[in-house]
Amino acid sequence: KIINVSNSPRKNKRFRATFEDGKKIDFGKLDPTYGTYIDHHDKKKRIAYWARHIKARGERELIDNMIASPALLSLALLWGKFPTLQENIDYLNNEWEKWGG
Repeated sequence: KIINVSNSPRKNKRFRATFEDGKKIDFGKLDPTYGTYIDHHDKKKRIAYWARHIKARGERELIDNMIASPALLSLALLWGKFPTLQENIDYLNNEWEKWGG
């Protein structure tokens, strides 16, 4: 379960997710010119992002298996079904609970 999302201390990453077990994952490319769905709410760009990343076999495996990773966090939190980061965090935490995680 994600307990906090803050700015990443890594220069090339946008956010850091902290989990209740203490694990930390930095994710999201720091690219102010392009942004993500939580920034621009552009559904066409979101669909294009999903299509690109679902094709990448390694990323697809992490996403399909709901494995906490930069790939899953970027897809679910920055490009998720809701326009805000908090809504997407709540949704992902809820999905993990359904998976028994």
